[in-house]
Amino acid sequence: MDVGHSVFPIFYHVDPSHVQKQTGRFGEAFAGHEENWKDKVGRWRMAMTEAGSLSGWHLQDGYESNYIKEIIGGLFYQLNCQIFDIDANLVGIDSCPKKLHLLLCMESNDVRIVGIYGLGGMGKTTIAKAIYNKLSCEVEYMSFLENISNTEGLCHLQSQLLNLSLI
Repeated sequence: MDVGHSVFPIFYHVDPSHVQKQTGRFGEAFAGHEENWKDKVGRWRMAMTEAGSLSGWHLQDGYESNYIKEIIGGLFYQLNCQIFDIDANLVGIDSCPKKLHLLLCMESNDVRIVGIYGLGGMGKTTIAKAIYNKLSCEVEYMSFLENISNTEGLCHLQSQLLNLSLI
């Protein structure tokens, strides 16, 4: 039953074919649940067969942090999310997106436009990137225009925004 959700399986120290066929250590662990959950095991088996056949990430050996970076990059690519690189050591940067998230009333389906202005060098672009990173995957469409003071006027900005929305 397709309800519009995406599934991105991560096989953590288990072979995907063992999940698909319920064999090996995975099958042994699965069999242990059959006695207590007889009414549900059939559906679980079908779900595991389907999950095991999906393309995902297979984590065996190595540093988990490398796998996490690979998975996040893959998810952002598959979800068509753009993420900006922001220094992780910036103090207080997390509070701006949280405050703006509350102000934007994200549960509404209305169009939102956020503009940030101020003197150069204050961190406006960094804050905007942090906000974009936080909100971009929560909305259907999102665009980021930067360095707008260096553009050739309003028509150029409108064209730039239109081009971004058609991608």
